[in-house]
Amino acid sequence: MPTTTFAIALPFPCAISCRSSAPLQMGSGWQLSNILNLQSGEPMSFYDSSDDISFSGEFLDRWDFSGNPSDVHWTTDPAKPMTYLFDSDNHPAQASGNPQCQAAARPGADLGFYGCFISGSAVITPPPYRTFGNMARNLFRGPAMQTWISRLPSAGSLVKESAFSFVASSSTS
Repeated sequence: MPTTTFAIALPFPCAISCRSSAPLQMGSGWQLSNILNLQSGEPMSFYDSSDDISFSGEFLDRWDFSGNPSDVHWTTDPAKPMTYLFDSDNHPAQASGNPQCQAAARPGADLGFYGCFISGSAVITPPPYRTFGNMARNLFRGPAMQTWISRLPSAGSLVKESAFSFVASSSTS
């Protein structure tokens, strides 16, 4: 993604007359410089390295995906959670009885044992035994990054033998 750098000399109303008076010289030599960096998120993939649902012996099974990939977020924001549902003694039929998980799962998928993940319209379910899931590689994107850095430097001299420099900086991410 692009990184753009641009600088603008600020046209303060100070021409030849500023060179003779020290206070007026401080109004000359100013420049506004900016760096703008925009990056999209890195492609990400999910795979199951704990279970061998496909019985391939590789332990790199992808699960089934349905819904909008943009609903899967990398965030700590509690308003955008990725919820993992699974059946247990304390929560029977939490995944196997969930309508969203049931609608997305293929026949034969063991929701009770493996569970499912839900985030908005996105649902990730295990594939049936001895099959591979439909989740594509690099289906999801990590977080994007936008950075803008501004500087306001000035250089000048009050008298012939001395010089001064002033810099003000700000940054946002």
